[in-house]
Amino acid sequence: MGRMNQSTFKTLFEYGKKVYQGELDLGTAATNANAQNPEVAVSSARHYITWYSKMKTGEFLTWNTNSDLLLYYVKRIIDEEGIAAGQLAIQSAKQFAKHVARHDLEEELDHLAAEKGILPVGNIQSKETQTQKEAFQKWLKGLATRKYTEGTIYRYTRALEMAEEWLSIKLPCPVFMIASIEEFERCNQIIKSVPNFAAINQDHGHGDLSAALSLYAKFLVAQTRSSSDWWPSLAEYDPKISKRKWLELLNAADVLGDNIRRMFAAMHAQGGAASCAQLAEQYGKTANHYIMTAVHAAESVSKATGCPLMQENENSKLWPVFFVGRNEAKTDRYIWKIRDELFAALDEYGIEKYLNQEMVTGSFDSWEIIDENTAIKHCDKSFFDYRGSGVPKGICWFFGAEDMDLGETRTVRLIYDGVPYQGSIKNESTDRRRVRIFWSTELGNLFNAYNIPDAAATFKKITEDTYEVSIKGGEKEMTIKEKVAAIKSYIAARGFNYEGDLIENFYLSLKSKPFVILAGTSGTGKTRLVKLFAEAIGAQMKLVPVRPDWSDSSDLFGHTDLSNDFHPGAIIDFIKQAEWNKDTPHFICLDEMNLARVEYYLSDILSIIETRDRKANGRIETDPLLDETYFKRTEDQKKYGRVYLPENLYIIGTVNMDETTFPFSKKVLDRANTIEFSFVNLMSRPTAGGTASAQKLDNSFLKTDYLYLSECDDEDLIDGVCFNLEELNQILLKANLHVGYRIRDEISFYMMNNKNADLLTEEAAFDHEIMQKILPRIQGSSAAIKDVLSELFIKCAGDYSGFAGAAAYEQMVSFLDSKPCKYPNSAKKIAFMMRRYEEDGFTSYWL
Repeated sequence: MGRMNQSTFKTLFEYGKKVYQGELDLGTAATNANAQNPEVAVSSARHYITWYSKMKTGEFLTWNTNSDLLLYYVKRIIDEEGIAAGQLAIQSAKQFAKHVARHDLEEELDHLAAEKGILPVGNIQSKETQTQKEAFQKWLKGLATRKYTEGTIYRYTRALEMAEEWLSIKLPCPVFMIASIEEFERCNQIIKSVPNFAAINQDHGHGDLSAALSLYAKFLVAQTRSSSDWWPSLAEYDPKISKRKWLELLNAADVLGDNIRRMFAAMHAQGGAASCAQLAEQYGKTANHYIMTAVHAAESVSKATGCPLMQENENSKLWPVFFVGRNEAKTDRYIWKIRDELFAALDEYGIEKYLNQEMVTGSFDSWEIIDENTAIKHCDKSFFDYRGSGVPKGICWFFGAEDMDLGETRTVRLIYDGVPYQGSIKNESTDRRRVRIFWSTELGNLFNAYNIPDAAATFKKITEDTYEVSIKGGEKEMTIKEKVAAIKSYIAARGFNYEGDLIENFYLSLKSKPFVILAGTSGTGKTRLVKLFAEAIGAQMKLVPVRPDWSDSSDLFGHTDLSNDFHPGAIIDFIKQAEWNKDTPHFICLDEMNLARVEYYLSDILSIIETRDRKANGRIETDPLLDETYFKRTEDQKKYGRVYLPENLYIIGTVNMDETTFPFSKKVLDRANTIEFSFVNLMSRPTAGGTASAQKLDNSFLKTDYLYLSECDDEDLIDGVCFNLEELNQILLKANLHVGYRIRDEISFYMMNNKNADLLTEEAAFDHEIMQKILPRIQGSSAAIKDVLSELFIKCAGDYSGFAGAAAYEQMVSFLDSKPCKYPNSAKKIAFMMRRYEEDGFTSYWL
């Protein structure tokens, strides 16, 4: 037809459409349209109308030269079909505009979308999806137990929207179209079965996706359980067990064990309904203990009675045997209620007698139960001779073997020294009084090294089928707190008195990240601390004096000359030694590390340390620093091979900040805990002459337990850390000094390690991290720096009543002299930095 102007096209479109739809005959339409060739006109109109119908579905089309008429299509679709069809039409049109590089057309489409109130392409969603997303966001904002910021809510929402794209998968439907917990669990399993899920989750927001998935599951539970009805109703599920049958089961000792009886007694005392969290708070154990107790007991009842189980959801098919449940909006807790028939049977049975019964801990023959996840076997001759041990009936629950049938065998995995071995649990007793656990000959040979009197093996439950095993030769295992106290005693006996909680802080810093900086004035014992700490735990140490002319990593690792001869650097042999002796901690002390630019000579290590990952055998490895191709000669390849940072290597730098040294970049500060030694008490006199002995501690003492935030299992602690950091970040933003995910994660790891070891109060630990991860970033002469220091001091003071506005140095000193601070070390340092700012017009963390 050739190119038509827009007016002619509109005319043909309107009359051709009527002919095409049978509303006009061809002749009348042609006359009204004043077309010279009515058949061709109507054919063209029919062609355009076909495109029009496809555009409503968002289909991509390759258009002819009449591309300028695209806007006409889109407007007509919006006016006639509504916003939803308009969204898809804009999507189709923008695909074409990109295809022909018509950026002007893209802009016009964006203006039209904005004018009509249509979401931009990329956020196109159905009305139902948008409603569900908004409901999820509203639920997050309204959580009484959490205070999520708008930014956090946005990140979590975006993570759920982008999950398929990030993971390169196709779910049965987008996450925000899922309205049932059952369907969500199926999609959740698909997502988490992707091989690179952990890496993708870490790359996008350091765990935003896993956190968002967990929250969305809770949101769906809250949605579906928010009514006053208990779930499941009898119409949905009925175990078909009468009161009489429940009494029979309660009197059958081999069906319902004492753990579930104690749980029933605790709930009965509260009227028959309680959350697992309430039980944990009131009676000890953990919430998970009560959940697993109910699940195992329900399996036992199902085997004994043949009662039907819930079929819709794998995760909730067992506990409804005993309970119905609902979500309590006020407490954000899921409440379980004992079924009426069972509750009546418990009344008649007299379940209250179990309420104050001692929990299943203590000694059982040669076994000792410490808690629900820890058991100790005091080894006898048969332990080593038969590579196995009998398990008394009272603790069969620990190995999930209380309901095993005669002759039944179950495979388990035993992890020893980071390496998994296969084991098995067998029921060889007709009266189920005991089962036996066995392990492989290979593992038995390793245990034989401890075949001495008073040896003991500790079994730590990791999952229901996985146990971590450690074995000791008679001595009582010290707690971390006791080990740190012994280190302090050893250092004091050597004549060095490090006051306060410096040793605890140094330990927690190493445990959280194997890179620590000790900073301060010369002669305060920084290098000596590294040496004495290494001696106290039996670690290997290498002192490496840094030279001012170091400009790249070759001085540390080595270089190959023009003759292909490799010349090893200062630390490569020590790194290989650490790799060959994985159980022994190895310390590299870079003495006066800032005599040269740290980000130059240490750049490879600073980057590679961020690639740490936990392998299938439990070991932590990094990407290679040097691979085999770096070494040109065969003998060098054999000697050095692949060089990486082993999990037992710890790098500690000592620095003196003066005019002869270089400052640190943020790249360095972000990757280290910086411990200051600047406050000196010359009146403190060390006490030498003690007799404390050094310990021989393996690398588990220092090896990190956390690489990803998702591994931290104390949600309340981590949420508290994130909330405090968010408040600090809002202050730091004023000078563009805000912190990112790496610092958030590493502070969280420090706080988790402190909680696990019970070394410092939560406030003291966070005080150290403000000093070590936040304040070293602050320096400058702008007015914004002064404002940041003022607001940070008020935050660290904890009592805001004394500050009507900003806090100047004199006000800070007055406050420090009169009141205790929430974070005293940080407050004192900030006051010092403010004084320097007011006197010199410039300030810095560094002296």
